[in-house]
Amino acid sequence: MNGKKERHERRLFERRSVSAVVRYAPRLIAGHVPSDLMEGRALNLSRSGVALELDHYLRPGGMVEMAMMRLTPMFCVNLVGRVVRSNPIPATVGPSRKGGRDPRYEVALEFARVLTLPEVEEFERNAAGQTASGVGPSAAFG
Repeated sequence: MNGKKERHERRLFERRSVSAVVRYAPRLIAGHVPSDLMEGRALNLSRSGVALELDHYLRPGGMVEMAMMRLTPMFCVNLVGRVVRSNPIPATVGPSRKGGRDPRYEVALEFARVLTLPEVEEFERNAAGQTASGVGPSAAFG
């Protein structure tokens, strides 16, 4: 078998495209969470983890507390996850407005608990442009 096939077979839950805002903070020493939350967006979601696009590198193996939310209608899930990988997104690596480099990162988190199927479906519904109120996705999700 090739490596790609083997990786696919290890997945317990299907990935789904989602549109959600994520506010997160890395856990520091003794589980302390900083008061300033950082923001990113979810790229895809399964019951056991999420792929995120973030402005910051997160150390693999580190723990993160996050709130993943849909704004219209409001739905939020608070989660704790372990960073599996954190890689720069190639298209974002380049000169920034400040003359340095401001890459964005694709970060994979594995959740400390498995999400319920209804929780995943709430976020998937928004990605499809259908919400319970019948209104399309919020402009906040770009």
